[in-house]
Amino acid sequence: MNTVSAGGISNCKQCAKLASAASKYYNEEKIVDKMVEYFQNSTCPEIKEKKIDEDCEITIKYWWPELVKVIFNDVYGWFKIATWCPELDCSDEKADEDTKVNCWDCKDRMNAQATYFDDALALAGVINGLNYEGFCEAAAKEQPDDVDLDECRQGMIQYIPRLMRGLKDHPEGDQIHRTFCKESVQCTLD
Repeated sequence: MNTVSAGGISNCKQCAKLASAASKYYNEEKIVDKMVEYFQNSTCPEIKEKKIDEDCEITIKYWWPELVKVIFNDVYGWFKIATWCPELDCSDEKADEDTKVNCWDCKDRMNAQATYFDDALALAGVINGLNYEGFCEAAAKEQPDDVDLDECRQGMIQYIPRLMRGLKDHPEGDQIHRTFCKESVQCTLD
């Protein structure tokens, strides 16, 4: 998954700091809970109207916390540094604690990457990974009475595009990214 280049992030240590912080942020319990509530109110009405899943609120409540661990991580997921800052040609760089990131550059990078949340090619990779690289298989194996492999795979096809589009179109997205940059990245104004 390659994201858009956003000016200002000029080295791999800055990219690594953002990627690591973003991965942790998207996996924080309070953020996950807010996303679940947002999806239940914004995405579930469409899913229920289209008769995809009458139990959408329950599905979101139990599946989204597990999905974010896979989708939004910096080892092999959305925030993997090698693919998150393609213009910098980074590998598995680690940020130093004293790595500085400008607040505007941080917000611009976060807003730019969010535009890919409903990109067909990016989502195809995410859905394929969830369906055929272990997520659905592990869920079906761990909970054979509750999770059917084919239903899990079909669910990824129906849910992931809608959930990611919901994240992209979140009405407070820019403010969420500003807060993330200030609090999680501890960005600077210089």
